[in-house]
Amino acid sequence: MGEFWTVTNSRTRDEFLAHASKLCEENQRVTFEYFTKFDNRKQAQNRLAHKWYQEVADQGKEYTPQEVKCRAKHHFAVPILVVDDPVFAAAWEKAIQSFPTYESQCDELLVFFPATSLMSVKQMTRFLTMFQNKMSRKYKLTDPEIYGLAA
Repeated sequence: MGEFWTVTNSRTRDEFLAHASKLCEENQRVTFEYFTKFDNRKQAQNRLAHKWYQEVADQGKEYTPQEVKCRAKHHFAVPILVVDDPVFAAAWEKAIQSFPTYESQCDELLVFFPATSLMSVKQMTRFLTMFQNKMSRKYKLTDPEIYGLAA
């Protein structure tokens, strides 16, 4: 697997160059690919979210990245969408009748039930902020600025 960096200012540029220099000094095989900008902010948000799911899974060793994602959807995305979207709220209420427990909702329903993919950029910003505020208490998460998402 690789790393993804967004260089948006002199600080992230310097951090990237220092990191790249260290890899080269360690004689690691490195390939760099660059893009002038993201196609849109939502893609950067999605990349960051998936990076964080992986980091929590790797550091916590309790859940897979997919299980972290489903729990994050349950704790953060579903409440945002239930408040903001009456159609989603109705679908969620109907769906959880067949998945009445927290575990079944996380491990069965939310594996295929859309939540974050339905969110606007603004809603996804709220989701990421909530995730970061909660999870950074226990886990070291990648700085959103690396993805061009500074608050």
